[in-house]
Amino acid sequence: MTDEDRIDDLLDEWEAAMDAGRDIPAIELCCDHPELQPQVEKKILQLKKLNGFLSDETEVTSSSSNAPRKQPADDISIESQFSLSQFLDQGGLGTVYVGYDKLLRREAAIKFLRQPHAGREECVKQFKTECEITSRLDHPSVVPIYGHGTLENGQPYYVMRRITGQTMSQRAEQLHEKLTARRPKSAERLELHSLLSTFVAVCRTIHYAHCRGVIHRDLKPANIMLGKHGETTVLDWGLAQTIARDENHQLPQEETLQVTRNALVDNSQIGTPIYMSPEQHAGTESVGVHSDVYSLGATMFVLLAGGPPFEADSLVALRSKVMRGETVDIKQKYAWMPRALTAICEKAMATDPKARYTTALDMAQDVERYLADEPVSACPDNFVRKAGRWLSRHRFKSFAIGTLLLATVLGSLAYSAIVTKANGRERAALKHANLARERSMKLAAGFAANSVALKMSERWRILEIVTQDDELIELLANVPERNEDVDWPAFKNKLMDFKTEFHAAAGSPDSWFICDANGRQVARAAPKDSIGKNYAHRDYFHGMENETPTVEDGTPPPHITAVHRSKVYVSSSTGQLKVALTRPIWSQADVNPNRKFLGVLGMSVSLGEFTELETNVGTDEIIMVVDTTENVLRDQSLRGLILHHPQMQISPDAKPVTVDSEMLKETEAIRNQVRSQLMQNARVGHGGSAQLLKRFLDPLSEDGDTNWVAAFAPVVVNGRPIEIADTGWGVIVAERN
Repeated sequence: MTDEDRIDDLLDEWEAAMDAGRDIPAIELCCDHPELQPQVEKKILQLKKLNGFLSDETEVTSSSSNAPRKQPADDISIESQFSLSQFLDQGGLGTVYVGYDKLLRREAAIKFLRQPHAGREECVKQFKTECEITSRLDHPSVVPIYGHGTLENGQPYYVMRRITGQTMSQRAEQLHEKLTARRPKSAERLELHSLLSTFVAVCRTIHYAHCRGVIHRDLKPANIMLGKHGETTVLDWGLAQTIARDENHQLPQEETLQVTRNALVDNSQIGTPIYMSPEQHAGTESVGVHSDVYSLGATMFVLLAGGPPFEADSLVALRSKVMRGETVDIKQKYAWMPRALTAICEKAMATDPKARYTTALDMAQDVERYLADEPVSACPDNFVRKAGRWLSRHRFKSFAIGTLLLATVLGSLAYSAIVTKANGRERAALKHANLARERSMKLAAGFAANSVALKMSERWRILEIVTQDDELIELLANVPERNEDVDWPAFKNKLMDFKTEFHAAAGSPDSWFICDANGRQVARAAPKDSIGKNYAHRDYFHGMENETPTVEDGTPPPHITAVHRSKVYVSSSTGQLKVALTRPIWSQADVNPNRKFLGVLGMSVSLGEFTELETNVGTDEIIMVVDTTENVLRDQSLRGLILHHPQMQISPDAKPVTVDSEMLKETEAIRNQVRSQLMQNARVGHGGSAQLLKRFLDPLSEDGDTNWVAAFAPVVVNGRPIEIADTGWGVIVAERN
C-alpha cells in the first residue's frame, strides 16, 4: 500500500469519528505511521474548512480544490449494446453496417473485418492498424472512433460515428450532369467553387495527418464524405502508413504517431490504381507525403473533369500512362476551364515527386488563391490576366475607361450603320447564327456519343476487374455438370458481392449474371427463374452476329474471347428489349497461353434506360441513340433500331422502333467514314466525328415535321481494337427550327 492510500484510510477513520462526535488528533491517528503526521494534519485542516468547522481566517497552505482524491478505479469498461439495422457499405477488407446504441439511443457505423479475412493474421493486423490510426487522428474531418471489439467467432470490429451525406464523387457527378461545353452559368460556377472549397478542407486534413507522420495512400473522391451540414470527412485509413516527419510537417505539441506495422500496410504497391502515384505503381520505397499530394491532384482532376484522369483498357496500359503523365485533356471537354485550376492539377500530379507541391497545405493555399481571384503559384498570370485583375480592383478607373471605349464603339457602330446596307448586315448575322448553331449541334452530338462510349468503356473495365476474382474463378473451375449438384447459393452470394461493390459505378444496370462454360446461367442479380437455363444461344455468349450456334452432345458451344456488346434481344426474365455487356472468365491471366475458358460475366440494360443521357430535354429537343447495324427480334430483321428516345416506352409489350431509310443511309455513311479513320489507327475525337443530317424525322412523332436541325455522331470506344471500338451505335441530337 502506498503512502497516499494510507493517508486516505486515516482520513476516512477521522471522518467516521467526527460523525460519532469525536475529533481524533492527527498524532493519535498516525501512531503507527508518525512520518505521515504533517500531511494528515494539513488535510484535516482542509476538511474542517470545507465542513465549516473553521473560520475563513484559518490558514490553509493549499487550496482544497487541489487536494488529492483517490480515483474510483484503475481500469473501467464502457457499456454499449448495438443492434445492426442495415447494410451500409463494403470495401476490400471491411463491411460497414448501421448500428443502434440501445443504451445511448443513437446511431453509429460499425465496421467488421470480412470473412474469411478474419482468419488471416496480416489482414487482422491491417484492420487494427486502420482503427488505431483513425482513432488517434484528432481532427474534425477524421471520423471519431467510439470503441472496438471482437465477436465470438474471432471477427474484429470497431464502432465509429455514422457519417451521412454524399461522397465527393457523387457530388462531382451531379455537378457535371449540369456542365456542358459552353461556359457555365453563374449557379454552376458557384457550385464548382463550393466543391473546391470542400476540397481545400480535405487538403488541410491530409496536411494535419502528414504533420502527425501519417500518409493515407488511398485518397480518392469515393473516400471523402460531404455531410449535410457542410462538414467534410476523409474516410478509409486502412492503407495508412506512418513515416518520419520532415521540417515542413511540424505542428506544436503534436508527436509522430507510432502504430503497429504489418506486411500488408508496408507494401507500397497498393491503393486504387487510377489515383495512385507513379512511385506507388512502381512499388518503390519512396512513397511518402508527395504520393498523397499526387492523389489529391487526381481527386481534384475528377472535380474539374467529371471523370478520372486516365483512360486505359487494362492495368498495364494504365500504369504506362501514369508513368508518362498522359492524363485526359480537360480543355478538350471544357474549353472554358480556367488555366489556373488545370495548372494546380498538373503540378500536384507531376511524375517527378520533387516537382509537386511540397505539402498538401501548399496545394490548399493555391486553390484558395484561385477562389479569392489571386494569382496561383502553379500558373503565373499573363498580361491579359493581370490587366483583368487591375480592372477588377480599380472599378472607378475601369468604369471611366469602359465608358470611353463604349462611346467609341457606339460611334463606330453608328457610322457602320450609315454606310452598310441593312439587308446585307441581316444576312451576315443570320449566316453567322446558323453556323454557330450547326457547330453547337455537332459538338453536342459528339459529347453525347462520347458519354455513351465512356459509360460502355467503364462497364467493360469493371467486368475486367471482377472476372479476375479468385473465388469466382475457383467456383467456375469446379462447377458440377448436373444442376442438382451446383452450389447455387455460393454463386448468388459472389454475384451479390460484385453488385454491392460496383453497381453504382456501373450506372445501375438492370441485372448482373454469370454463365458457365456451357452457357448455363448459374447466378443472376436480381434473381429470376432463369437460373439453371442455358443461354449459349445468346450472342452475348457466343459473340456471333449472323447465326445462332447449336450445341452438339458433349461439344461446348463457341464463346466470346474479349469484351463484347450484344445485339438487342428479348429478355426471357422480363420480356423487355435489352442489350448486354459481357466479358469472358478465364482460369488464368489473359497472357497465359494455357488458360481455360470458364464462363461469362455480364450486365444488361433495358432499351431507353441509358442513364448517361438523362437530361432535361425540352419539347423542341431530342437526344436519341440509334443502332445502325442489323438486329433480329422475333424473326424480324431490323436496321436503324432506336435504343433510346425521351418518349420511348419501356415495357414488355413495347414494339421496336426504327429510323426511316433515308436517315439510316446518312448515319451509315457517317459511321463508315469514322470506321475508315479507325482502320488508319486514328483516334476519333468526340467533336470531329459528328456531322449534320440533311433531313431529320422524329420516329416517335406522327406530325411528319422535318423542320429540324440535327447532328449524328458514332459511338466509338477509343483504346479498343476496331471490332470493339466501332460499336455500330450513334447519337442523334435534334432541335426544332
